[in-house]
Amino acid sequence: MMEPVFRSEELPTEDRFDSWREWNRTTVAPVAVASVHDPDYRARITKLRLGDIAVIHGLFQTGVLRRTPALIRESDPDSYNLTLVLHGTAHLSSGDGEFTYRRYDLVLRSSSHPHTVHVDGGQRAFAKLSLDLPAALLPRDKADQLIGHPLSGRTGIGALLAGYLTRLARESGTCRAAEGPRLGAVATDLVSALIAHTLDTDQPPPADTRRVLTLRVRAFIEQHLRDPDLDPATIAAAHHISLRHLHHLFDLDGLSVMAWVRRQRLERARHDLTDHTLPVHAIAQRWGFSRHSVFTRAFRAAYGLSPTDQRHRTDTPRT
Repeated sequence: MMEPVFRSEELPTEDRFDSWREWNRTTVAPVAVASVHDPDYRARITKLRLGDIAVIHGLFQTGVLRRTPALIRESDPDSYNLTLVLHGTAHLSSGDGEFTYRRYDLVLRSSSHPHTVHVDGGQRAFAKLSLDLPAALLPRDKADQLIGHPLSGRTGIGALLAGYLTRLARESGTCRAAEGPRLGAVATDLVSALIAHTLDTDQPPPADTRRVLTLRVRAFIEQHLRDPDLDPATIAAAHHISLRHLHHLFDLDGLSVMAWVRRQRLERARHDLTDHTLPVHAIAQRWGFSRHSVFTRAFRAAYGLSPTDQRHRTDTPRT
């Protein structure tokens, strides 16, 4: 789930801004901060780790953040940060120009490029979702062309990415640690697709668009496997596509939507059978099987033995 890493409300009023400034100064990509709200400053940062990348939700008052050449020399993790503005406005100044971002704009920044960002949340706190990822995961020659330039999170692949990030943050409590790297890989693929699409003056090939949507749909399914009411209609509605379109995405891989859902549930149930503190019927319910008999039949059809036999097999030492 999203873990808190900074909460100004937990600090004495007179210490809040100094603590915020120090926290920003000691991160892996340090920035210098200033604000007219000093010293009574309000800020909250939470983070979700997904393998090599992290999703960060930030709420903080109007201020200025500077990533200077001196701070870059001091510490440069060689990473990219993709930010989605949720509330307020931001203005970035760098060697590439000056840019302004509003709600549901996306902006790509590099830890290796100096820049200054002015954020303003008006009467409320400025709000954002960010994706921190190693530069090696993106095509650097292409990504660097887009640093600072506003990208839309309201249409096309940008909307897919924005929706995926907001859903990750909102439903992070349902994610298991083992699923983190896979969810992170989906986010990275979406960022790469956005970069490629933005730099391509032509429309992206249909296969590329289909792959991005399929990745997002599968990630949604994996986050909701425990919901026994998960069905094609729910999945299609969540992605604003027709049932026919959804089924077509999966037909290309030779599996129906619910066959893919069932396979994912069974794989996780088989893994959980090694935990002997959980009754078999509880494992079935955990992974969305409303009836034990349905789970047993599906498990036997997939693996050639019952769940109980599978559990006993894990007890047998290998020779």
